Order: sequence, then C-alpha cells, then structure tokens
Amino acid sequence: MVEDSRRFRKDDLTYGAIMLLYLGIVVFLTAKHENWRDEAQAWLLARDLNVIELFRQMSYEGHPCLWHLILMPFAKLGFPYRTMNVVSMLLVASAAGLMLWKSPVSLGWKIPVLFGGAFLYFMPVVSRSYSLIPLFICINAAIYKKRHQSPVWYGLSLALLVQTHIYILPFAGWLSVFWLFEAIDIYRKSRNRRFLIQQGLGLLLPCFSFLLFLVQMSGVQKSSAFLIHWKDSFSYDTVFNQLNISLFGFRGLYINRMFPRILYTRPKRSFILILFFLFAPVLVFFLAIKRRQKEVAKAAGIYLMATLSGLFLMLLLGRTGLQKTAIFAFLPIWLLWTSWRYLQVDKQMLRLTLVNYVGLALLFLMMNSAAIYDVHNCYSDAADCAAFIRENLPSDATIFQNSTAYASSVVAYLNADGLYSLESGESESFAQWINREPRITDYKSFCESVERIRAGTETAYLLIQMKFVEPYIDILTHTDSEDILYSSFLEKDPAPEECYILMRISINEE
Repeated sequence: MVEDSRRFRKDDLTYGAIMLLYLGIVVFLTAKHENWRDEAQAWLLARDLNVIELFRQMSYEGHPCLWHLILMPFAKLGFPYRTMNVVSMLLVASAAGLMLWKSPVSLGWKIPVLFGGAFLYFMPVVSRSYSLIPLFICINAAIYKKRHQSPVWYGLSLALLVQTHIYILPFAGWLSVFWLFEAIDIYRKSRNRRFLIQQGLGLLLPCFSFLLFLVQMSGVQKSSAFLIHWKDSFSYDTVFNQLNISLFGFRGLYINRMFPRILYTRPKRSFILILFFLFAPVLVFFLAIKRRQKEVAKAAGIYLMATLSGLFLMLLLGRTGLQKTAIFAFLPIWLLWTSWRYLQVDKQMLRLTLVNYVGLALLFLMMNSAAIYDVHNCYSDAADCAAFIRENLPSDATIFQNSTAYASSVVAYLNADGLYSLESGESESFAQWINREPRITDYKSFCESVERIRAGTETAYLLIQMKFVEPYIDILTHTDSEDILYSSFLEKDPAPEECYILMRISINEE
C-alpha cells in the first residue's frame, strides 16, 4: 500500500511537471499570437448580439454557437478582447490534464500528441470553437467504458460534441449510432426494459442536440462563406493534383530568413494526409472481428467511419485548413484511450494501433512549424492599428471601412460599436457574410453619408484593406500623402496578411 502510494505520488509529480511545461509553452505562444478576423468575429458576435440574434446568425457562421455562449458573459461584461485566448487555453489545458491523469495509455505515448501542433497550438492558441473539441473528446473517452451504466452522462458528452463544430459532427454521429445498436443488441439478449429506457433517455440528448444544430444551420446556403461547388469539390485536380499534394502535402518554407527550411502543410490539401493513416486501423478492425475483440472492433469502426465522413465533409464544403485538419489528431487519442486495456492482450493489434497513433503524432509534431511561423511573423496588424486609433483620433471620430471582415479585427480592440461600412452605410462590428453591392463608392456619396451620420463634420476617416480597394478609387483620389495617418506597409516588414491603411478625408472640399 505504501509502495503504491509512493508510485502514485511520483506519477502525480511527473504529470505535474509535464503539465507545467505544456502550460508554459502554450502561454508563450498565446502571448506571441495576434488574433485575426475569425477570432474577432466570434468575440464581436458574443459582445453585440443577444441569444436569439446569435442563434439566427449561426446560419452564416457554419457551426453551432456554444463557443459564443461561453464567451458571451466575458464579452458583455466588458472583459478585454484577449480574454477569449485565456478561455481557449484553459479549455484545452483541461483536456490535457484529463489525458495525463485519466487516460490508461502509457505516459510515453501521451507526450508526442500533447506537444504536437493540435494540442499545443491550433486548439489553445488560435481561439476558435475548435478549442472545445479536445475537452469533449477526452471527456467522452473517459466515460466511454461506462456508457451503459451512466447513459445520461455519456449522452451529454455526445450532445456537447455536436455543439462544437460541423466537422466533429460525424464522430458524434457514429458514436451515437454504435451506441444505439449496442443497446438494441443487449436488450434482445436480456429483455431488460429498464435498461433500454435508460439508454434511450441518454440517446435523446445527442438527438436533441442534433435538432438544435439543424435549427442553427438552417439556411446556411445563404451565407457567402458556405457555398458548395459540387463539380469543383470532386474534380480530379482538387483531389489528386500532385502539385498541390507535393511531398505528402508538405512544402518547404523559410521564416524571416532566420531559420532553415521547415515542413509546413498546404492548408487546402492537408486533409489528404489523413488518408495515409487509415491503413493500420482498417487492419485492426478486421483483426478484432476475426479474434472476437468486440470492443476494439467497435472503437476502430467508429474511428474509421468518423474519419472518412469527416474527410468527405471537408471535401464537400471546401473549407479545409490546418486547424480543421488538427481535429483528426484527437481521434487516434480517443481510439487508443478506449481500446488500451483490450489491446494489452493482443500485441499485434496493439502495435498496429500504435503505428497509426505514432504516424499522426509525428504529423502534428511537424505541424508545430505553424506555431514557429506565428511567433516570428505578424499575421494581423489589428492590435497596433487599433492602438493608433485610440491614441490619435478623436473619441467621436467618424470612421468608415471597406471590408467589415478585416475591420472586425480592429473593432474587437475598440470600445466602439463598430465602424461605418462603405457597403451598407451603417455601423457594423462583425461580418454579415452576405453578398451585396457596395453602396458608397464615390466621393460625393461618401460626403453625404458622413453628413447623415454627423452633420457639420469637416473630417472623416477611412480604414482601407487593400484587397478590396478597387470600387473606392474615387474616394481615395481626394486624399494626399499627408492624409495617410497609418499604414501597415510602413510599420511592418513584411506586411501582414491583415494589413490596414488609415487615412483622413476632408468632407465637401472644393
């Protein structure tokens, strides 16, 4: 007993030290990360909408609003914008703690995924709804073996997974389907009606959650951000273009000429990489069936169906990227966690499962190059631009912008409700994701809009994103070089992806 106590204490100290190292790296990466427009979008939705309006907006966002509801109290109480980074970091850190202390997998197999790009960077540092996925998957894995004894808690874990993101929906769906067939099979053998009712009550939770998901996603096709192009999605060039796949989806990249060439995933084709890691689980699945290892066969079947369905969904929507690909890092964690004790009696299946696990772990270790890139490169200039506006422009300044999506990155740092849009002429804080023609494209209409907003104003300001400048050339011709107050191109070298030019425009000048 004393020896066991000492061993547990030693394990706790080891886990604690690893956890502190993990948190230290995540805090450092978070401090270096500059939030960009997708992160600002979620914060501004939580800040400026009520719950009903938020539900209606989700049809334009393409994922449920659980993440926004978590952010809402902080945003509405006036907490700083960067609070969302702390929230995502704590959520993923909780998942890391669960994996370290509760997973039966040996410590040596936990460390590679814990310090891979998914656990270390994409989920905790880039603050989006994806940060909910690791925690809910780990919770589900922790209670998976007790799904029949605690059906309500297990059903709740599935219901929460449904509310995270559309790309994790296949995983939650297949977990529910397998659970349903298990319940029916057990009932056929036992004729225990009470057991069947309990399982049914648990299954109602993910079903209700899915209905809620459908309500939020109704009309998603009206969003300009989610248009499915069937022909392009399944064309030969999209799926098998070797120029895009390159070296298994990787290409070389220099960082600020300071680092050697490293591997960096091509975002729009990175989902193809996962296909290379399905071979071993297929073998595990058929071996488990042959050797009557039902629990391993179920877990492997869920993993395979969820991965293939998720890849199909990514291909269909055409919205792939590194962070979306990182979702797949948590499925082999779940597979190994839920199958570990059964795999101990069959070393061949254990080795095959570990081959898949190690392959994906190495993939996401290489994806840490994205974190290195983030540390040494400024993706968004929004924070500095917002600081300039706060410090140098009058508090009642009339500011227009030509791209709400890009301007939202700046607005999130300001106390203002939003900047006036050249597209609508109204104050906007977040992107609406609807197709519309620009309303204010010439100098005269610009002056008329300023007069309508604040009569007698002699000077207004325009925040320009150069990618969308063409329709507004006439307005820009009424500015001189001395009217350019701030420029990301002058402040940052190289210019970031989200760059801005802030200019002063005299109203009704002769």
